[in-house]
Amino acid sequence: MKHTRRFLVLPVLSLLLLFPTTAFLCGVERWKVKTCKDSTVNRLFVGNNIASGLRTAQQTDIETLIGLPRPAGTLANTRAATAERKIWVIEAILTDYKKETGAHGDTDYHLALEDEDGNTMIAEIPDKGCVTGNTPQPLRDMIHQAHDDFDARFTATGKFKKTHTKVRITGPAMFDFLHGQKGVADNGIEIHPVIKIEFLN
Repeated sequence: MKHTRRFLVLPVLSLLLLFPTTAFLCGVERWKVKTCKDSTVNRLFVGNNIASGLRTAQQTDIETLIGLPRPAGTLANTRAATAERKIWVIEAILTDYKKETGAHGDTDYHLALEDEDGNTMIAEIPDKGCVTGNTPQPLRDMIHQAHDDFDARFTATGKFKKTHTKVRITGPAMFDFLHGQKGVADNGIEIHPVIKIEFLN
């Protein structure tokens, strides 16, 4: 029996050495798109060529993004809509934030955003341990930096915390599945992943 346990422990320890523990907590729903590991991530680069640099970010607002049509059919791990193939910049009020934990948590930072008219949408910063070598540069470093910048201002836990902080957020759009998330837009659009966050007050 002792020998059997020893043989079971060794493979587990090997996996923990090869992969960060957060890798086992990463998400599943459109996860490749959420972490820029999808086969169509090149759409975010000039000329669809990762070596050519990121597309210029386009200034927009919550009202415009939540008014876009949601793609028809089942959303897969590719960038299905025009909005998902662009990098956007929005300014909004960060009202609530938390670290996604629990049975279905992916350890992302969930940011609920609101504009002056009460329109809402979500932005998310993936866990750094989930944004690894398959996420192309400079996106990988930018996501990591956004995570660090958020940590320098706030401490996210498994429970929502309230704030009233004006932010400027940059990142590609992504249509998420609808399941009653705090701040979710009717069309499910999010800025995900956040590649830059600036605090304006």
